[in-house]
Amino acid sequence: NHDQINQRSEVVSLIQQSGLADELATLLKHIADIERIAARIALLSARPRDLSRLRESLTAVPDIKDCLKQTNFISKNQTHGCLEWHDGT
Repeated sequence: NHDQINQRSEVVSLIQQSGLADELATLLKHIADIERIAARIALLSARPRDLSRLRESLTAVPDIKDCLKQTNFISKNQTHGCLEWHDGT
C-alpha cells in the first residue's frame, strides 16, 4: 500500500530531523530477532540464550517508547499501537 509506505517514510524522515536517530539506533541494537525466538518457543526448541535475548529485547521497549515520545510528532496511530505495553489487564 503506497499510503503506508509514504507514512513510514515520513516518520523516518521526521526521526532523522529530530536528532534522535542515533539514540534510537543505539536502543534498537538491543532488540533481538523476536520472530525467530517466538518460533523457537512455539517449536519447543528455545534455548536459555534465546529467552535471555527475549528478556533483553522486552526490557528495551520502554526506553524506545520514551525516545519516540520526545519527538512529539509520532502519534499512537503512526505506531499502530505497537509500542503500547500490555500487562494483561
